[in-house]
Amino acid sequence: MFGDERGGDTNVRLGFKDKKNLEAQTLYYQELERLVRDLNLRYLRTRFPKMTQEKVEDLYGRLSRERGTVEGVAWTDLLHLPHTQFFRRRGEPAYRMVGLEGRSFTDVEEYIRYLAANLSEAYRASRDMKVYGETLRAVVAGTLSAEEAGKKAPKLERADTVCPCSKSVRWVEREAATNGNGHPGNGNPASA
Repeated sequence: MFGDERGGDTNVRLGFKDKKNLEAQTLYYQELERLVRDLNLRYLRTRFPKMTQEKVEDLYGRLSRERGTVEGVAWTDLLHLPHTQFFRRRGEPAYRMVGLEGRSFTDVEEYIRYLAANLSEAYRASRDMKVYGETLRAVVAGTLSAEEAGKKAPKLERADTVCPCSKSVRWVEREAATNGNGHPGNGNPASA
């Protein structure tokens, strides 16, 4: 979304952006943290309408510290942002095995099982998940660098389509010679 964390100098220098990539990412993540905190406080206020705002904030603070259950509300009942390095394919943390809360993994198969337990069923069944697993195994085995893996990963783009009402955005893989159907490549997404 923002590009590699190490980049953005040229865009700032030429006036296309006012922030380097890491600064923009950091500010965006901080904004999302405030939003998630606000949504969680609203949930708690709805759950405990007779509690004062101060008590609701204290309850949220206890849940955040203890990560357990307080007043019948479990930490897992609340919304959480994933760690900034979780499930990354590009940038400096690409293909690092980092969990939702920042836990590092050393065993690739354990990490893939962890992802399977924490990602949606639809995504787990997707071709993209299969390719991610294969690519991660190659990175961990040392047969592919994380940088090379990031360059091979599909990109999120607007997909050309014959239907004028479709303005979908999806992961697409560009192919040099064909578009996946044996026809000359024209920028259409490869078939899934």
